[in-house]
Amino acid sequence: MYNKLIRKILLVLFLAVIFLQGIYSAGTNEVEARELQFTDPYKHLDLPYSAGLSLKAAPLNLSFDFTIQKQVHYQYNETIHSIEMDSAGMLNKTISQVTDAEMVVKQTGMGFADIIYNNMISTITKSITDTAEGAVLNSDTVSDPLTVTHAGYNHKGIYPYNTTLDFTYNLQFPITNTDIQSGKSVSIPISMPVIALKNEIAAEGDMLLTHAGYVEIKGQRYAKLLSEITIDNSSLAGDFGSEFSLNLSGYGVYYFNVAEKTFYYGALQFETTIETAALMPIFTKFNVPDQKADKRILSSRVSVRYEQLN
Repeated sequence: MYNKLIRKILLVLFLAVIFLQGIYSAGTNEVEARELQFTDPYKHLDLPYSAGLSLKAAPLNLSFDFTIQKQVHYQYNETIHSIEMDSAGMLNKTISQVTDAEMVVKQTGMGFADIIYNNMISTITKSITDTAEGAVLNSDTVSDPLTVTHAGYNHKGIYPYNTTLDFTYNLQFPITNTDIQSGKSVSIPISMPVIALKNEIAAEGDMLLTHAGYVEIKGQRYAKLLSEITIDNSSLAGDFGSEFSLNLSGYGVYYFNVAEKTFYYGALQFETTIETAALMPIFTKFNVPDQKADKRILSSRVSVRYEQLN
C-alpha cells in the first residue's frame, strides 16, 4: 500500500512537470517577450491592458484583408518636434507641428484601401534664434480644417506611390505578411527616404516586432505587438556613410484585431539625429519640407498615436 502511494505521488509529480513544460515549452524567450510590455518605453505608449501568452494558439498571420468593403475610423494624432542648428551653434531653429484628425481606413474590397484624414488641423510653432545677430523670431500658425486622402494603400502594407508615405505607414501599421507565434519576434526591413546633396537616397534599417501575447477587449481578441526601430549610419552607402552621421531609434505598441485583421490601436515614438552639410530626413505625411538642404545638425522626435472609434 505504501509503495503504491509513493508511485501515485511520483506519477502526479511527473505529470505536473510535463504539464508545466507544456506551458513553458517555448522557454525564457517567450516569457521575456511577454514581460517586455511592462518595461520602458513600452508601458508609456501602451493602453491599460496586459497581454498573456498563448503558446498553444496557432501562429498569427499578420496581414490585412482588403477583400471586404468597410470603413474603420480612428482618432489620430501626430507630433513632430525638430531642432536645427548650424555647425557653429549660432543659429537655432525649433519647429513643433501637432496634427489632429479623424483617420478613416476605407477598404475598397479590391485588395487596397484609401486612408483619409478628415477635419485635419495642424498647429505649427516656430522659434528661430540668431546668436550672431541677437535676434529671436517666434511664430504660431493654425491651419484650416483639411481633408487629405492617400489612395492605393495595398493589402501587403505597402504604399507604392510615395517613399515617404511607404516609410511612415510601415511604422504605423507593421504588417509582416508572415506568421508570428505568441512570444516570438520577427525582423522587418524598413527604408527611410533621405535627401542628400539634392538627391533622394534610402537609409535602410530594421524593425524588430515582438508578439507579446493576446488581450481581450469588449469581447474582441487582439494580439499585442511591440516594435523596436533602428536605422544607423552603416545603412548609408559609399561616400554618404563617411560624410554624414545618421541615427534613428524608436519604439511602438500596437493592438491587432485577430478576427477583423485590422489595427485597433497604435502608438509609436522615434528620434533622429543627423549631422551633415546636406542631408535631411523626410518623415511627415502632410507637408513638403521647404527647408534648404544646408543644415548642419537636425534632431527630431516624432510621435504618432491612433485609436479606433467604431
